[in-house]
Amino acid sequence: MSKFLGYRYSEIPLFFALISFLIGFIIINLLPNVGYLIYVLAIISLSIIILAYRKKLYFWSFAFISLLFGSIYAVIVPATRLSNPYPIDLEFKTFCDGKIISIKNKSENKINYVFKGKVYVPNFKRPFKQKVYVKYYNPEFDLYSGDRVKFYGKIRLPRKKVLPNEFDEEKYYAGLDIQWIATAEKVSIVSKPINIYYLRDLVREGIKSKSGKLFDSERSSIVNAILLGDKSAITPETRQLYALSGTAHVLALSGLHIGVISFVVYIFIGIFGNHHIKFLVFVFILLVYNFITEFQPSAVRASLMAIMILYARYYQKQYTLLNVASAVVFLSIVFSPNLIYSVSFQMSSLAILGISMFFNPINNFLKNIISDKSEILNYVRGSIAITFSASAILAPLIAYYFKTFSLISFVANLFVVPIFSLVLIGSLLAIIISLVSFTVASYYAYFVTFLLLLTNKINQILVSIPFSYISGDVSLYYSLFFSFAIIYIFSSSNNRLAISRTVVSILMIPLFIFYAKPTYESYTVKNKKIFPRNQLVASLFRYSKDTVFVYLADRKPAQYPRNDYYLVDYLARIPDELIIAVNGNAGINTADKLREKRKFEYIELSPSAQKELEAELFPNTFVSQIIEVIDED
Repeated sequence: MSKFLGYRYSEIPLFFALISFLIGFIIINLLPNVGYLIYVLAIISLSIIILAYRKKLYFWSFAFISLLFGSIYAVIVPATRLSNPYPIDLEFKTFCDGKIISIKNKSENKINYVFKGKVYVPNFKRPFKQKVYVKYYNPEFDLYSGDRVKFYGKIRLPRKKVLPNEFDEEKYYAGLDIQWIATAEKVSIVSKPINIYYLRDLVREGIKSKSGKLFDSERSSIVNAILLGDKSAITPETRQLYALSGTAHVLALSGLHIGVISFVVYIFIGIFGNHHIKFLVFVFILLVYNFITEFQPSAVRASLMAIMILYARYYQKQYTLLNVASAVVFLSIVFSPNLIYSVSFQMSSLAILGISMFFNPINNFLKNIISDKSEILNYVRGSIAITFSASAILAPLIAYYFKTFSLISFVANLFVVPIFSLVLIGSLLAIIISLVSFTVASYYAYFVTFLLLLTNKINQILVSIPFSYISGDVSLYYSLFFSFAIIYIFSSSNNRLAISRTVVSILMIPLFIFYAKPTYESYTVKNKKIFPRNQLVASLFRYSKDTVFVYLADRKPAQYPRNDYYLVDYLARIPDELIIAVNGNAGINTADKLREKRKFEYIELSPSAQKELEAELFPNTFVSQIIEVIDED
């Protein structure tokens, strides 16, 4: 076989290098205990590399070099990070000395920033220089990137994911290459040098200030997200709406936005006659924009692709989109290994790889169905091809992380993507023109507001259609089937084969629904589950066929209760009837919050009843001291 998806092997060497690298990385991560196995894999790989090279099988030699490289990376990357061995927070007193490298959120009552410098923790013998995500409440003065600061407070490692619905702090902060999370109690400014990072903060604050004046709070949050990559103010309802319609990617600073900006820049540089100057100006503008947006992973990936493609065109170099995409992803991981844990980077990379691999086959297939006699039909066909080619790889990842699979995403994207392209351009113009005339800028803002309201309405109508999306654990199974069917049908070489494959796929649907039911649901309690939390331990037992008994044991007496959102949400999603038994303030608070979402039978245990219950369920064990997740399912 000399071709892969229409590409000759020699045209896409970096794609195979990337695939081999990822296979090696995944294999090591899936093994429960690497130990000496990494050496065994290294010896086997080296033997195959040498043998393949001597036999002049250069392709296989190259592939196994990449596989070995990926295996080594899988061992090296986690070794550079500390990991919390427990599923609960362990806080330490700390003193930190360094500088602020990024401001994340700022308000009158709170400021969150990324700090890099020396971290002093009493339990560790030596200070170490690492990144820390810092939360500082009631700040006494303004802080900016580049400020040299010292602070005292409490510090902890990112929290492990315990509940299935819980946000995975460990992986999220690993993707940002942040090691610690701190709450600053006292901050002192050592110096405030005027540097480009300080100027960047002023630009970002200026843009946010202008968008706040031009748009209402909801629209302003979206404008800040698509221009600056700051999604912190987007409401959960908006996120949910776009996720269910399969258009959540337009809210992030992704390839779509960089593509629009690159197109605008490309038109602008047409004023220059020399292609060397054009290329340098193009690179400079994208570099400045990425700097202002704090080098968002998806934006950097898209910008690198745009630069490499423009370079190839200006300097008459041969290239394939799949090879360029693979090169960008591969180089990004090599130079910033922790990116491989970033969900946004994973989604952005898979989307462009899917488009690079499957756009042409799907587009060619659709030419037999949708005529290319008009520009509108060409656009419709191209939009459907892009959506299907990206979704073919991306859908399972979205279902895995967000438990959602949209069945109407190809229709939603057909309308939402071009509208958001206009939203991006209109927002940019409104911000820029507001520097000269706020009145004129407000007309652009009205237009952008109308487009955003229109987008919301389109998404609401599509999401309201019955069976427009599938949520829960089962969404992963359906997304995998969808991806298989898309690739299986659209890779057909002729109409007859396409028809037969379509028939086969349709016939498989009822069989799939009947036989491919998930063997495990995250919110089904089969026997016993125990979840240690920061303030209590939640023990779940199968009480009867339709009832689950939940015992919430406080870890400490008379503690001030904090709202455990994830535990409340988890208990609210359990399909069975609940009996909730509590023995302290944290348990009472959890039951009160849960009562707002569902009905259940409530029991407040006396000390004697608590002892009898624990003696029966946990002989020789104090429930509040359990620190390991126990799951006997």
